[in-house]
Amino acid sequence: MKPTATDAELILKLYDLRREERMRKARDYYAFKFFPGSYEELTKIMSARGSDENAYIRQVTSYWDMAAAFVVQGALNAELFYETCGEMWLVYTKMKPFLPQLRKEYAPTYFQNVEKVAEGTEAGRARVEMMVKRLEAMKAAAAK
Repeated sequence: MKPTATDAELILKLYDLRREERMRKARDYYAFKFFPGSYEELTKIMSARGSDENAYIRQVTSYWDMAAAFVVQGALNAELFYETCGEMWLVYTKMKPFLPQLRKEYAPTYFQNVEKVAEGTEAGRARVEMMVKRLEAMKAAAAK
């Protein structure tokens, strides 16, 4: 199905939300400083209520799960989303190793919309594989 003007408007609204000051800080933290090496390290941050890091993770992950829900529910053209929301793959790739345990211990549906979008097509799965490699390089650079 071809994207509509309504799809384009929604993409622009999603982009505009990403520019909000607190969201920019959250995205910066998530992309360049957040590299959990274990489930315990992740849950330590996720359970540190009141900390900026906890707020940043919640803000970024809930934002992308909401945006992916638009695709899953058919409110937003999937192809247009794939072309314009590349950051979601980084966000997903960082959480992917921890999803089974997070779903067992926190919420059974945690990050499900993002997973459906990221893993729902062969192209999406290939993008996740590419992002895994890129993430390793980012992790190494951050460790220096």
